[in-house]
Amino acid sequence: MAKDTPIDQPETAPKKRRIGFMEGMFTTPDDFDTMMAKEIEEMFYGGDLFPSENPITPIVADKE
Repeated sequence: MAKDTPIDQPETAPKKRRIGFMEGMFTTPDDFDTMMAKEIEEMFYGGDLFPSENPITPIVADKE
């Protein structure tokens, strides 16, 4: 019978993560789930893909 163990075992077990250890250190806005919703929706559904006032031109490397 054999026991497989890592050669470089840590001497102590890693600390467990504590849930809520940062409680009270920052705040989340009330509108977190909906903030910038209009801007995001506009990116997906509004306007032309390539607006005429600022056309996007592809950059093509010269092949030599």
